[in-house]
Amino acid sequence: MSLKREIPTERDVAIRIGSNDANNSFDSSLVTGNANGSVLERLEDVKENISGETNDLIGTYTGDGGVHYNDSVKAAIELLSKFIASGDGDMADGTPVPSNKSLYDALIGGIDAVNRVAGKLQIYSIDITAAANAELDSTIAYVLEGDVALESVVIFANSQQSEDLISCPVFAEPNKRVTLIDDTLAIQANLNASEEQVAWGAGNGVAIVPIEARLVMEHNGGGSGALDLTVVVLYRALTDGAYLNPMVVPR
Repeated sequence: MSLKREIPTERDVAIRIGSNDANNSFDSSLVTGNANGSVLERLEDVKENISGETNDLIGTYTGDGGVHYNDSVKAAIELLSKFIASGDGDMADGTPVPSNKSLYDALIGGIDAVNRVAGKLQIYSIDITAAANAELDSTIAYVLEGDVALESVVIFANSQQSEDLISCPVFAEPNKRVTLIDDTLAIQANLNASEEQVAWGAGNGVAIVPIEARLVMEHNGGGSGALDLTVVVLYRALTDGAYLNPMVVPR
């Protein structure tokens, strides 16, 4: 018995799989993909998967992977990057960040719409340098864009307060209906050194202050010595967008 095997000639190979030229020895265009078939059938199967399912999923560099987030992986990544980085994405759900902001801005508190969501803790501070006997109350803040719930108000002494100061109570308007820090607590003796402070909050519950109301400091003094105080307010918006501001913002 001969163990000699016939080695196919170049012509035999060309007949079976086609020549490496513009006109192959036979027309292979009718070969159908088959993962378990011949070499050509397997190659056709790979080609069909790459140009079909994979391309539909990933999309192409020319953008025909679709323009909606569920058209393709490529489209989803493009839109997601816009959604996170610039807010220009057309996502089906959720609110994009502003077009000139990024997700990083949101995380570090750089987007007002995120900071002012109803129920989120906000902090506000302002320096008060009026005369101890100023006739007009100092505006601490205006309530804008919705009602707020105050959780704490602190008067912090940046230095020893003038002996002209008798008291500097804090109220919520309209008409000073809510006393936050009264004139027995906010007195010179309690603010007579740097970093001394008086506060309202903790076990006192919350105070609801309506939109367009003011927080004010009243001045009771025996002279015109300047105050050197900082007022800090912890609060939450009761409706999205509500916040404290040192002045009224024109609409």
